[in-house]
Amino acid sequence: MRSLISLRLIPILFAVAIGGLCQEISPHLHIEHLLPATSGQFGSFIFPLSDRNGDGYQDFAVSAPTGPYPAATGEVHVFSGRTGTLIRVFLGDQFLCQFGETVVGLGDVNGDSVPDLAVGAPHYTTTLNRQGRVFCFSGATGSVLWTRDGVEAFGDLGKAMQLIGDVSGDGRADLVVAEPRFGADDRGRVRTIVSSTGTPLGDSEGSIALAGFGGELVGRGGAVYAADLSGRIFAVVPGPGTLFPPLLHSAPATASLPEMALIANPSGGFDLAVGRRFEDPMGITNAGTVTLYAGGGPSAMPLLLLVGSSIGEGIGLRVETALDLDGDGAEEVLFAGGASGLDRLRVRAVSRTGVSVLDRIITGTPARIASLTDVTGDGRGEWLTGILSGVSSLSEANLWSGGLSPSAWTLGPAGLAATFAVDFGPAQALRLWVAAYSLSGSSPGLTVPGSPHLPINLDPLTTFLFEIALLPGAPLVFGSLDSLGRTSIPLSLPPSTTTLLSQQELSLCVVSFQGSSPSAASNPLLLAFP
Repeated sequence: MRSLISLRLIPILFAVAIGGLCQEISPHLHIEHLLPATSGQFGSFIFPLSDRNGDGYQDFAVSAPTGPYPAATGEVHVFSGRTGTLIRVFLGDQFLCQFGETVVGLGDVNGDSVPDLAVGAPHYTTTLNRQGRVFCFSGATGSVLWTRDGVEAFGDLGKAMQLIGDVSGDGRADLVVAEPRFGADDRGRVRTIVSSTGTPLGDSEGSIALAGFGGELVGRGGAVYAADLSGRIFAVVPGPGTLFPPLLHSAPATASLPEMALIANPSGGFDLAVGRRFEDPMGITNAGTVTLYAGGGPSAMPLLLLVGSSIGEGIGLRVETALDLDGDGAEEVLFAGGASGLDRLRVRAVSRTGVSVLDRIITGTPARIASLTDVTGDGRGEWLTGILSGVSSLSEANLWSGGLSPSAWTLGPAGLAATFAVDFGPAQALRLWVAAYSLSGSSPGLTVPGSPHLPINLDPLTTFLFEIALLPGAPLVFGSLDSLGRTSIPLSLPPSTTTLLSQQELSLCVVSFQGSSPSAASNPLLLAFP
């Protein structure tokens, strides 16, 4: 993520056009733990939340399940999706209890008009070893509203958890919580818990010994699905009593816990996306698959089948819901697998018809991915990555957006000639845009009250650089977007300026304005000069 674009001089050719080679963008928001040895695995888990600070935009949580150092009781950090500002930290209270392995944003369960938070700690111990605990915290004060403990040693209550519809009838969405090692034979179960009180309402129990039913869990609205260690998927009906859910998808030949996500169907309801990273499509070992099933049910012809194309690609490593990354009003399938080289993750998103929406290579030891609705103002959703060991071994959380991409450029004896494509979408049509350049980078960037976070650091050195460039080398720094919210930006720098930029990194972002206020901000691009 340090080197978005490398501009290299080739002595024989003197100028090389490399616009088509860019595969990465810099994150719009970049949050890093400066002491990786004591980060407590910051970035291990990342979760979308509803608005937590009252600015009207989604926020997100990042877990450090073995932080803070040296207590290792676990931490959950809640950040503003709009600005990256730390809103609150929730702390566990027991050594190595894996506090924060699951986090669910609740509605207001205690009537104070502030949304609350549920956190799972599956290794929590009270009277029994690793029975697990679920905490419910006040979003207003951070105090504990209730806790619910597992009932068996090594039951791991809270290993997975999802918010569902109102099952208890109290007007609040409730929880389903996995206890995958429940039972003397580790068959597992999924508990329905009343979100306002923590009271168990009913259970869906596995029926197969050692299966670990509930190890993966997905729920949304009234749809709930649970998987076991053999890869079987069951339809769960939350509610009172003890139920034995029916088998929906049988175990594949390469048994393993699948990844699952629920994608909203434009016609109503949800479709089930299933990732199986160890599948061998067409005989390619562990290439992986991602399948989208209509309504979650088995089908001879699924809505969508994606297969990996190389050995060990494992494209079903992560599967999540993409909250409209392309601005067409529909959700997409967000998924990730391996990429060439160590510590690299390829994150992709496709529409329900298989059209590519996103394809990026992320550097670092990857943990989780997630998605938020639009927080940058361009009318399209964003996506999140948690990284355990990124550039310089830092633990990271990143929010990624779009809007700006390179088209083509050359670097040679005549200097730099480049063009960048801007696409803010119809919501920003005909608005003024301004391009900002910086030699001091894009992180932490600028925060303007009431406006999108601007991923750029302004500094006098950059201003001086473009002043000495003079015409025709000075960049075009403002203009108007067209009726589709698009434009292109030329950048021309003479040899004297590119010489000064040797071994430097130049960041670029574009901001659109409604009146005098920023209304949308692009992702940053990084130009690294040889």
